[in-house]
Amino acid sequence: MLEAIRNRSNGPIAKFIIGLIIVPFAFAGVYSYFNANTSNTVASVNGEEITLAEFNRSYQAQQQRWGENFDTYFNTDERMQQFRLTVLQQLINQRLSSQAINDMGLRISDDNLRKLITADPEYQDENGNFDQDRYNLILRSRGYSPQQFQSIRKNDLASNQFIQTLQDSNFVLKNELDLNIRLQNQTRDIDYLVIPQSYYATQVDLTGDEGEAAINSYYDLNTSRFSIAEKVSIEYLYITRQDSSTIVISDGQIADFYNENLANYETNERRHLAHILVNISADAEQASIDAAEVKINDIASRLQAGAVFEELAMSDSEDASTAEFGGDLDWIEIGMMDAAFEEAAFNLDETNNTSLVVKTGFGFHIIKLLEIEKGGAQPLTEVKDQIVTTLQSEFVDDKFLEAKDIISEKAFEISDSLVEAAEAGNIIVLNTPMFDAQFGSGLPAELRNQPSILDMAFSDDVLYQGLNSELIELTDGNAVILRLLEHQESGISALADVREQVISILTNERIRQATESAGNLVITALREEKTAQESLSTIPEDLPVTWQQQIGLTRTGTEIEAQLRNEVFRIPTPATDKPVYKGILLGTGNYAVISLNGVNDGVNANDEDAENKLAELDKKFNDYYLQADIYNYLNYLDEKATITRTISSVDFIQ
Repeated sequence: MLEAIRNRSNGPIAKFIIGLIIVPFAFAGVYSYFNANTSNTVASVNGEEITLAEFNRSYQAQQQRWGENFDTYFNTDERMQQFRLTVLQQLINQRLSSQAINDMGLRISDDNLRKLITADPEYQDENGNFDQDRYNLILRSRGYSPQQFQSIRKNDLASNQFIQTLQDSNFVLKNELDLNIRLQNQTRDIDYLVIPQSYYATQVDLTGDEGEAAINSYYDLNTSRFSIAEKVSIEYLYITRQDSSTIVISDGQIADFYNENLANYETNERRHLAHILVNISADAEQASIDAAEVKINDIASRLQAGAVFEELAMSDSEDASTAEFGGDLDWIEIGMMDAAFEEAAFNLDETNNTSLVVKTGFGFHIIKLLEIEKGGAQPLTEVKDQIVTTLQSEFVDDKFLEAKDIISEKAFEISDSLVEAAEAGNIIVLNTPMFDAQFGSGLPAELRNQPSILDMAFSDDVLYQGLNSELIELTDGNAVILRLLEHQESGISALADVREQVISILTNERIRQATESAGNLVITALREEKTAQESLSTIPEDLPVTWQQQIGLTRTGTEIEAQLRNEVFRIPTPATDKPVYKGILLGTGNYAVISLNGVNDGVNANDEDAENKLAELDKKFNDYYLQADIYNYLNYLDEKATITRTISSVDFIQ
């Protein structure tokens, strides 16, 4: 288990997989605000659809998280396929977890959400006070309305409740930690030798009749390895938007836009409020409600008799987060609080600044108005930059639409060439290397991960009729028109074309077999109780090998290469005093023979460093158990759910 814990949490791909286990609960519910397009679904979970647009957004988000490392780790068709399928599974997990959280009844109250938002430094001014304008501006910049953001945060916090519940239920026994510390501190005594594959590399000969027969036989038995996928290369026109920052907007245009859209720059009235709260739980019985009402009425009577509101809030309010500040709720806008609370609060004024008793879903309140900040239009000077950006974007969008119309019309009019369409749009004709229909390997960056490109490139009109494609809208907002440049049919490569590849495969196989066979001869001799030196008589005398010894080898030591060290610690502890022998083919192609001679139990130290290691291991175990719990729970939900994938795996991979 110690190795499993270490391996599960290390390495970039492992961390990616862990993220796909944990992330669904962190983002359960987010999707509901971003799936306006209900067509072209890729899956459904208990009747809830997952659209292709959602998949593309999730795919691009994951790709961006990898940054420059994406192409390094997902550098084969198989890894790209697994990446895409795993992203789809994450979206399925999000649906499952969101549904489960709703079924559990996990909820976050509006009051708690408001406290968390107003306490977030991101939304506060330089004095540490909640800034409503800053809050709204940040949400707009991220594409959220307040309602969307608040709903997402509620789901996020409900998900955290679930994860915290799992985390709190996990524990690690002291003797379990002690045992694993001893295993971690365990050392091993070995003898080993490494047989170099380079010795046999010079002995493989495939030039004679036997070699020719082997080459032909391997090719005939493995023709599927030399299959050629259908491929095409294309010419295309890449239509993009102009850089909006280069567009000059005049002061007159700015002023006209401001006056025509003045309503968009109106700010809402804000009120600085305080309150005294007597709580009512959601499942309170009538007797508890009556008692709460008696208490709030008594507070109201004391206020009418001249008591100081702030002092009563500090002594009697049951809102722990505001009581110590005299009930101060900070600034409130319409839409932030319970409707009954807001109705009472926004009917107060400077002369009538304290409400009667107000009942909401949280209990009984008495509200006091502290300040009013009237709404109104923001000055032009404050919104000028925003207007400039809007006008620049509108200009660029208009020009982009115009260019698409001109270019697509010309490409349709002259359907056997892209040259005229390129001239009409003042752009150039680009081309690609050959790429296949399944993965699109070889496509330039701007055309990758665009299913519509693959669909169109291999369509009948383009592939067999020789026509220009229709305008293709890409998921990043750009557009493409393409036509066929070259077409390669699927088939099997001729032996002459792959002869060197076959020779390389056979050569490597024979080298590996000879190297491994030599190692096995040594192991057989050792098991026949020959001495280490005597075992060398089973292999060629000129093979450059010598026995080496390591006493007290540790799990983290650098005395020998990592793969060999890891294999040493995978060997079961010997049941007798006799050595245990094992052979291993190393990543270098060399073959190692290991003689495990002794296992020395680790010792738990009692110093401060040992305590720190114990605490670190405890955290690793708990993290491991949390990952396992979430993984198992998602599997449980998956097994119970009705999940339908509405497109084929091949189409999905495209």
